[in-house]
Amino acid sequence: MTDHGPRSKIFLAISSSWTEMANRFSRIQELLAFLLDGLHEDLNRVKHKPYVNFRDADVRPDEDVADEYLANHIARNDSIIVDVCQVSMSLKKLYVKKLLVNETCNFLL
Repeated sequence: MTDHGPRSKIFLAISSSWTEMANRFSRIQELLAFLLDGLHEDLNRVKHKPYVNFRDADVRPDEDVADEYLANHIARNDSIIVDVCQVSMSLKKLYVKKLLVNETCNFLL
């Protein structure tokens, strides 16, 4: 095998360490979750995470509880990874809410 210089050595070192890391995960979802979690922690804009006291959810409407939990989550987790995922979730939530209102009122947009 011919030596292609320092670039090939760096590539071999990275690929072998990547292979070792990837072998620890039985499914690609686990690897992706691990990578996204690491990126999120490195890119998190919140440097000092506040303590969050969760209130009892038994007597409150589900929508209020969900909004409170999301606000608490954002107070502790604010990164580009969270932004991308939560925009997707928020759009889905609005779409589902619009569908439910439309079905209830028998009104089509």
